[in-house]
Amino acid sequence: MAISTVSIHIFGDVPSSPLVGILQDHINNWRDTALILTSILFLAAGIWFIASLKHTDVLKATNRASLLQRDD
Repeated sequence: MAISTVSIHIFGDVPSSPLVGILQDHINNWRDTALILTSILFLAAGIWFIASLKHTDVLKATNRASLLQRDD
């Protein structure tokens, strides 16, 4: 659990502020910067949601296969 928290801080929280600042310096428009960052957030959420659905399908198929093997 502690390694997970440290990883989140090292790879997410620490570099995010400077990266947002660099993006803002190049664009010089807070609305465009917020739109880009929100788009990235929704893209990541969509990818996560699709992956969670596929993982659930794999688990259901695995459970069905194991139940069929037990019946034999």
